[in-house]
Amino acid sequence: GAARGGSLPWVKSLVERVAGVPAAEQRVPGDGHVEHHAETYDDMSLKNDERWRANKASQSLDDDYYRGTAFHWSATLIMTVQMLPSVLP
Repeated sequence: GAARGGSLPWVKSLVERVAGVPAAEQRVPGDGHVEHHAETYDDMSLKNDERWRANKASQSLDDDYYRGTAFHWSATLIMTVQMLPSVLP
């Protein structure tokens, strides 16, 4: 599908031309959603051991007011917009 890397090479080419930077060098900052999944167990309890707290992903969430909740509203908006092309006729 469209989520696989390389399935839409024209998009990658377009983004590289517009940004003026090779795709391999482009970085888009996240909103903490991926890190949230990394620290949340299946029962929704949170990792809180020293090993977890010492890693970069955990530390990136330290200033997140919504830490420990599913995610904040901006993440909901982003995910909704990302899914629109796959659900609209």
